[in-house]
Amino acid sequence: MGIAPGVYVVGNVAPGQEISAFPDDNNALRIENDTEQPITVVVSVLRPRAGGLLRWEKGYEEIPDASWCRLEKSELEVPPKSIGKLKLFIKIPDSPAHYNRKWMVAVVCAQKPKDTKGVT
Repeated sequence: MGIAPGVYVVGNVAPGQEISAFPDDNNALRIENDTEQPITVVVSVLRPRAGGLLRWEKGYEEIPDASWCRLEKSELEVPPKSIGKLKLFIKIPDSPAHYNRKWMVAVVCAQKPKDTKGVT
């Protein structure tokens, strides 16, 4: 399983307005399933340190609140040998404290364990 792009920059986000980080319908976060089995992936947006990142692009800070970013789904079914796509949306609260800032967020994905209850 893999996620792409590894790093993505979104610029000119006007505080107070929700935007799509991937405005073109052909672009999105892409989660690749290179196995022969379908998988369910759990995806979340976190502050970088909470996502395990200890360093990031110079000149950027951790986003104060990762809830300003949302994914269209928190779980994604990806068929075998295919790529699932997710949209990411950003809405920075309108406050002068948020103007002209550069923030980082982390998008984290993990394969959801298969339900083995009742399987013998």
